[in-house]
Amino acid sequence: MALLQVNFNSATMHRKVPMQVILPSDPVTSRSGLFRTLCLLH
Repeated sequence: MALLQVNFNSATMHRKVPMQVILPSDPVTSRSGLFRTLCLLH
């Protein structure tokens, strides 16, 4: 499993915004080959 912690500049909010991404080591993919994604916005 990999944990990515990223700070990026948001043009909409005019400030730095933190983002965390958790990538499983053995991802379950759909037929299209893309990662299944769950976005938590708060």
